[in-house]
Amino acid sequence: MHGVRRTFSVLLSSALTAGFSSPALAAGPAAPLAGSTAASTRQKEPKTTDYARALLVLNRLAFGPRPGEVEQVEAMGVDRWIDHQLHPGKIDDSALDQRLSEYRAPFMDPATLMHNFPPGNLIRQALNNRIAVPSSEPQRAVWESQMAIVRQRQQLRAQEQMQPPQQGMQDQSMTAHGMQPTNTDPTMPPATDAPTLTESEQKLYADLADTSIVNLPPPQRYQALLHLEPGHIHEMVLSLAARDRPAVLAGFNPVQRETVLALLNPRLVVVNETEEVRLLRDIYSERQLQRVMTEFWLNHFNIFANKDEVEPYYLPAFEREAIAPHALGKFEDLLDAVAQSPAMLVYLDNQDSVGPDSLAALRRERADTMMGMMQAPRAGGARNRARLGINENYGRELMELHTVGVNGGYTQQDVIEAAEVLTGWGVAPPQLGGGFQFNQNRHEPGEKVVLGHRIRGGGQEEGLELLHILATSPATAQFISRELAVRFVSDDPSPALVDHMASTFLSSDGNIAKVLRTMINSRDFWSAPETGNKIKTPLDYVVSAARATNADVTQPYRLVSELKAMGMPLTGTQQPNGYAMTNNAWVSTSELVSRMNFALALASNRIPGVMVSLDPLVGQDGDHAAPAELEDRLEQVILHGPASPAIHLAVLASLNDTAVQTRAAANFAPVADGGGNPFAPGLKRTESQPAEAQETVMAALLIGSPEFQRR
Repeated sequence: MHGVRRTFSVLLSSALTAGFSSPALAAGPAAPLAGSTAASTRQKEPKTTDYARALLVLNRLAFGPRPGEVEQVEAMGVDRWIDHQLHPGKIDDSALDQRLSEYRAPFMDPATLMHNFPPGNLIRQALNNRIAVPSSEPQRAVWESQMAIVRQRQQLRAQEQMQPPQQGMQDQSMTAHGMQPTNTDPTMPPATDAPTLTESEQKLYADLADTSIVNLPPPQRYQALLHLEPGHIHEMVLSLAARDRPAVLAGFNPVQRETVLALLNPRLVVVNETEEVRLLRDIYSERQLQRVMTEFWLNHFNIFANKDEVEPYYLPAFEREAIAPHALGKFEDLLDAVAQSPAMLVYLDNQDSVGPDSLAALRRERADTMMGMMQAPRAGGARNRARLGINENYGRELMELHTVGVNGGYTQQDVIEAAEVLTGWGVAPPQLGGGFQFNQNRHEPGEKVVLGHRIRGGGQEEGLELLHILATSPATAQFISRELAVRFVSDDPSPALVDHMASTFLSSDGNIAKVLRTMINSRDFWSAPETGNKIKTPLDYVVSAARATNADVTQPYRLVSELKAMGMPLTGTQQPNGYAMTNNAWVSTSELVSRMNFALALASNRIPGVMVSLDPLVGQDGDHAAPAELEDRLEQVILHGPASPAIHLAVLASLNDTAVQTRAAANFAPVADGGGNPFAPGLKRTESQPAEAQETVMAALLIGSPEFQRR
């Protein structure tokens, strides 16, 4: 099944390795191959300087050009395009808004999300009668379904204590249910933890699925699903053949579709939609520089979605309210927004931090005394700090990763003092909105000293003063400027460029757009392709490939799955330093093979819900064009210029290999991941015709080429 992909990977391995390490290939188009029938065509249309500049900014300041976009930017004027991108409010993005109208979860606040798609902690509280179940029918059905699943799990655990399960039973059960095990919610059961049904019950659900649900009109089918016995929707779904399961959701509006999915796993609805919308924005937004910078800051202020069961509920607002609006604004505003975001406070445990001498700590000590549990008197040491609940995680990462950097001159004592400054910065309960909340009772009183600055006792204002000190530090200016230069210019940017950017950072009060303008106006930025290569991260690669082929993405979770296969899940890196932006993190044999696998699946429409039509890109007569001419057309569309000699030769050679063409026309499947959605359409297998296989092979090899994988 995957043999054809390996064939193409081997075919390109030597060229890819050379391409990523050789500035010669990065310097520009090489001379055509001797004897190539496309030689004259490859020389006839030299690109203008403005065209080259337009191509560079689209590759560096955007996620790559779409067909015809280089010419549009050239006609508009590169400088004018840059100015528009630095002021995204001027750019109409209504087409993207229309595409996103099918999604609700990423636009809800945390409290609304938890009401509609309850996490495990709220389900447990409802089971213990500590909170009320929503009264409206859709939400009540979701809550009761999850409560039933928790009860079922509790019963299974009780049974396991009596009689341990046989080895492998759980994995077999999950496989039989057609779903993948997940640890995204350690307190909630996967959507497969349901009791075993009797033979009569199985027949009942099968009959119900075959007659009363799938064949019902959407409104009646929706009501029937809501009124299934709580926790047993899984059996109804599993009674259907996999090919028939998408029909369960057919004709549903977004609210209905999300509700039915939430009956199975509400948390997964939130995770999936958050990642899908993020990817769609990257692919289709006209505000490309804002999207690139949003991804930059999401990585800089990395948050791991699987931190705990509620973390995903804070991520949509984190991107929507803390990151995107400030991506091109002032760094201090961005830092303040991140510091007050529930997503960051939960991820780095600051909401659990309690000052050693705070009112909350003193009350606890008094309570311990009254209960006869008082420990030895506090001596002020690290052990007592830990016992009383201070947490240094955010204080440390705030300096090491978010502002001054690991070489920024801070000490362990600075970390402790910063953590004390930030005590009391936490998150309100969901019933109170789930937003930022400052708790004075948890705040450590008294004066603190951080990086030589005295911070007087003042409650929440202390934290804002600390953030101002860090945001305006020369070390922060250097650290952020270098990170930006690494992202946009080279892995090893010149000290002169970083110094110039840092100077702008300090003189403009951390104006990110002005710092970027300084970088863009530098010689280093425009000469970057001549002096070194920047390799696309998997995210850059997948998004740029979708844009280059003008793909119509209707099932974005398929592309999210491809990113996981390439080692870059969107919210899946546990370390707070995020993903590396340097080449060595993404250049390896396995990485190149994964990218070629993706390129071939994309070009041949083997990724369901991601449709690519090559004919409009190469012309309707492409099937009748000579191989060299067809390749030349594809090079112009995908690479915007001639490929290097090595790639040009590899592409033409593959067309003379009958075995390669035969295998290219054979069936194979892309990454088989429905994002945990049992209703996801199955992987459609269709055979390519010979002409289509030829076109597909060439397009895939060019998408997998070093020229395309460079930024």
